[in-house]
Amino acid sequence: MKTSTKFALGAAIATKLAYLLFAPRVATKLYHSKLFRNDLGPVPETVLADFHEYENRQVRFDGERGQHLRGWFFKHPTSDRVYLYCIGRASSIPRLVEHARMLLESGASVFVFEYRGFGESEGKPTLPGVVADAFKALEVLVNELGYAPDKIITYGQSLGGGVATELLKRFRPLGHVVQSSYSSLEAIGKEMVPALKVYPRVLFPKTRLDTLATLSKNTTPVLVITGAHDDVIPPHHSREIYAAAAGPKRLVVLEHSGHREIENTDRAAFVQALTDFLRSL
Repeated sequence: MKTSTKFALGAAIATKLAYLLFAPRVATKLYHSKLFRNDLGPVPETVLADFHEYENRQVRFDGERGQHLRGWFFKHPTSDRVYLYCIGRASSIPRLVEHARMLLESGASVFVFEYRGFGESEGKPTLPGVVADAFKALEVLVNELGYAPDKIITYGQSLGGGVATELLKRFRPLGHVVQSSYSSLEAIGKEMVPALKVYPRVLFPKTRLDTLATLSKNTTPVLVITGAHDDVIPPHHSREIYAAAAGPKRLVVLEHSGHREIENTDRAAFVQALTDFLRSL
C-alpha cells in the first residue's frame, strides 16, 4: 500500500472517529456543559426570607441516589390545585420567587424544586438525572404534600418544558403548561449549534426531551406560552408544540416579552392566561 493511500485511509478513520466521539450521545460531558450552564449568576437567598404574601416553606427530599434535593412549597390560601414547576437551565428557587407569585395569583399553589447540581441541591446534572429528580418531586407532592394527581398542573419553563413533559409519560395531570420551551432537544440543539446538523437522531442522547412527540400522543389539556421576542428559544418552537398537541390546547404569545422577566413586560397578560387556563380545567 502506498504511503499516500495509507495516509488517506488513516485520515478517513480519524475523521469518522472524531465524528463519533463528538456526537451528543457520546460526548455527554461536553453536551451537558452547554445544556446546564448557568450564565445569569446567583440570586440572594434572602428573597425567600422576605417573601411573606403567601405561606411558604422549604421541602428537602432525596433523589434516586440519595443526593439531597431542595424544593419550596408556596401555598395558596383557598385553592386545592398546585403547579409542579420544572425550572430552566439558569434558574434556582430564589430566582423564581416573582414567578411563583404570579402563579399564585392565577389561583393555585406552587411546588418548585432544584434539579441535582442546581441551587442548593447536591450532585451533578445529567439529562436522565434531572428527569428522575422531577419524578421524585412528583412523589413528594403526592405522598408528603398530599395532592392527588388530578389536582396537579405540570409546568415547565425553558429546559423544564421538556422535563415536565416527560412526567406525562407515566401519569395524567389536571393540566400541563409549557412556557418558552423547545419542540425537542435535538431541534433546538441543531439551531443553536449548526454543526450538530450532521448527526442523526440516533446519535443524540437517549433522554430526548421531545415535547412535540410526547404531546402529539397525549390528550392532557395544554397551555403553551411564548414571548414574541424570545431570542433564546424562538417562538416557532411553541407554535409547533401547539400544533402537534393532541388534547385541548391554548397558545398565548406575550407581545412584549422575550425569554425571561415576563413579570416586567407582560405580567397582567401572563397571569390572565394562567387564570383562564385553570378555569377551563
